[in-house]
Amino acid sequence: MSRYTKEVNACLNKIARGEKSYFSDLFQLTANHLCMIAKKYLWNKSDYEDVVSDTYIKVHQYIHSFDSGQDGYNWLYKIVKNIALTYNEKEKLRIKKGLATDKRETITDMSEFDLHIDVERAFQKLDMQEREIVFEYFFKQYTLAEIAEKRGWVKSAVHKRIKKSLQKMEDFLT
Repeated sequence: MSRYTKEVNACLNKIARGEKSYFSDLFQLTANHLCMIAKKYLWNKSDYEDVVSDTYIKVHQYIHSFDSGQDGYNWLYKIVKNIALTYNEKEKLRIKKGLATDKRETITDMSEFDLHIDVERAFQKLDMQEREIVFEYFFKQYTLAEIAEKRGWVKSAVHKRIKKSLQKMEDFLT
């Protein structure tokens, strides 16, 4: 177990109980470590901030699957590693095709179709700027740096706006 196990587990357990304010404590405790892990696995080292941002989004999405009897730091490590490897696969495809891949997929059953409609309605609840940022990040697969540069912002502002937008969508869906 890592030396951060106790502190990380405490934050993760509080987040799992609904105390979202502990995300900032978790971030302060782990962000630098997760950046180093991301850089270790990524081919394109400039994607490390995106990987770490995606990690915290995954933590938010899957916090209830965290087993408090296990090492939370290692759980985060595995998430970062898997996301970094996924980025590498995307990079491989970009290199192979010379451009980003088209992510259009066919919807095969009605429950998937209903979910698609619900997500679309939640997306429409965002203001125009929020929709553009979320679209660019998740569908066009722009990096935080690319979105920030396009708007003349810093990357942390883009990350906060994406996080806020996802929270708005989640509130609508629940």
